[in-house]
Amino acid sequence: MRVRSSQVYSTGCVLLLAMLLGVPAQQVMACEPFPDNWYIETVTLDTSGLPADFHIYSDVDSSPEQLSEGVWLTTNNPASSRRAMIYLINRSKTPVYIMSLEYRDRLVMATPDANFAARVKMAHEAASFLVRPNSGEVFTLEWEALMDVDHSLIDPNLPRFEYPPADTAPPAAQHSDLLMVYGDQVILLPFTISYSVNKDFNIDDCGGSPMSAPQPTFVQAADNEPGAGKVIVLVSGGIILIIGSAWLVWRWRSHR
Repeated sequence: MRVRSSQVYSTGCVLLLAMLLGVPAQQVMACEPFPDNWYIETVTLDTSGLPADFHIYSDVDSSPEQLSEGVWLTTNNPASSRRAMIYLINRSKTPVYIMSLEYRDRLVMATPDANFAARVKMAHEAASFLVRPNSGEVFTLEWEALMDVDHSLIDPNLPRFEYPPADTAPPAAQHSDLLMVYGDQVILLPFTISYSVNKDFNIDDCGGSPMSAPQPTFVQAADNEPGAGKVIVLVSGGIILIIGSAWLVWRWRSHR
């Protein structure tokens, strides 16, 4: 029995449409693992030697515009941030220059010499960081910046995928200084970074720790996913449709 060309073409179209309807649009949510820290870091500032223009800022979430004139400092809240940070908000009209401790001996003097003004001017040019005047921005010194101004600091609390052992002991506290130039004043702010064991260490299926949950990304289904077989069937149906269309064209030309 001969099969009409129109029947072949119609059958191919119906088969292809059925396969298209049978293959759902698939998105596979994938999350990269996100490590956590074994320890919680607390920064303590020794504010006994700060000049009158410098103040402690107790609430980093408040609007900087609400602060009065001066330079405001605060540190990370260990309840919401694992890592050591120092924040500065400059609401004064004078820039704050943050210096490497390599310049401490040249700038910190009980009795400044005759060249002290030139030394301070040099500090402006050699500063590692600038906290702009009256900007209202929150300037953050994270670990990379802290180690940049004090090369003796080390970071013993790198993010890890492995859970801390039951007998984990926190590292010893580290002591350092923040060297700043403010106008013609040289300020040395001592600070201490102390550690406690992170009892909430957690890595969930998507790698989200309690304080940093990464956003999910979407990737195409892999070849070994259940939908891969349907893709193969779909491709096969398309080939059948193309062959059927070519055969129709050949029949039409042969009967002309």
